Amino acid sequence: MASGDKKALYISLGLHVTLLLVLIFGDLITPLKPKETPVVVPIQATIVDKAAIEKIYQEQRRKKQQEIDRKKRIEDEKKRKAEDARKKKGLERKQKLEQERKRKEAEKRKKAEAQRKKKEAAEKERKRKEEEQRKKVEEQKRQEELRKKREQERLRKEQEARERALEEEMMAEQLEQEMAERNQARNQQIVSEVDKYTALIRQTIQSRLITDKATMQGKTCKLALTLAPDGLVISVAPQGGAQVVCNAAVAAVKQAGRLPVSRDPAVFSKMRKISLIIAPEF
Repeated sequence: MASGDKKALYISLGLHVTLLLVLIFGDLITPLKPKETPVVVPIQATIVDKAAIEKIYQEQRRKKQQEIDRKKRIEDEKKRKAEDARKKKGLERKQKLEQERKRKEAEKRKKAEAQRKKKEAAEKERKRKEEEQRKKVEEQKRQEELRKKREQERLRKEQEARERALEEEMMAEQLEQEMAERNQARNQQIVSEVDKYTALIRQTIQSRLITDKATMQGKTCKLALTLAPDGLVISVAPQGGAQVVCNAAVAAVKQAGRLPVSRDPAVFSKMRKISLIIAPEF
């Protein structure tokens, strides 16, 4: 137990003992007075519990120790943070020095690489110029030889052109005559084919034509047809004639739907749009 705490304990004990003695011997010292009805006053005494005092003392010691420990922890934390800051600063300085070293090395390598590339570029340029001069001389020779060959080729072609022109002129006259003969034959063939398919178309319409002798005899209708390459009827329209015959003819065309046409493009081009006269047969 600390000396200050013991002193406080002794003072407390002394005060309690003094109070007890005053209560015991107070009646002996007081002068005699006429007897009165005694009044009983309850005496409040405080019993000093050593264990309680010891507990209080221990609690004070614990709190004091806790305060000491708290301050120590604060101090230790300050020291730790200071040490960490010192280490961090040292590490940062070391890293900075390392970075500077690496930067200088990189700069040195960069300069060396630049010098190497410069030398390589100079050597490459020298070789390029030499090669360019060599090619220039060779090109001059090649151009001269080419000029001579072209001149010879020009003279040869001029002679060949004169001969070919004469020959082509003769052939053209012959071809022209042959073409005229073939065209005439072809035109006759196309006309013949057109006539044939026109007759087939008329026959197809006639076969589907619903006739009435009483109203149609002696009457006709002119139809205009537009056909697709496969014979499909694109359009049909009367262009004149008896209404009753035209109505029957249009109905017959629509019933047929597809009419016979030539697969020859030259023939079909002549009958894509055709006109024909329909006359009922009895």
